[in-house]
Amino acid sequence: MIIGLLARQKKPLSIKEIVSQTGLVQSWASKSVQGLKKRGWVTTKSHPEDRRVTYVTATPEVIAGAAAFFATDASGIIADLLPDATKAELQSIQRGLDTLGSLLKRNAPDLSTD
Repeated sequence: MIIGLLARQKKPLSIKEIVSQTGLVQSWASKSVQGLKKRGWVTTKSHPEDRRVTYVTATPEVIAGAAAFFATDASGIIADLLPDATKAELQSIQRGLDTLGSLLKRNAPDLSTD
């Protein structure tokens, strides 16, 4: 949840902003950010004037991975997962995925690879 939020942002978010946008409690958000930082998925920086405020940013690798994820053509994967599906059913699923992709791009345009 946090990593997806951060991957869509063009600016660092404070822990308070993460809490506000995700509905997580502050202690859980802070602990999650620490775990993400240990994995190298985010970087943190203290506010220059108020050390109590921490800003969090997804790493470029995470942002690139998120963009690649949203650009993936899932039709072959779906066909492999549903070998008994008819061609019409697979086409219907693909149309639904295309619609979902359009909605995601419209709501998170910075992840678009177009």
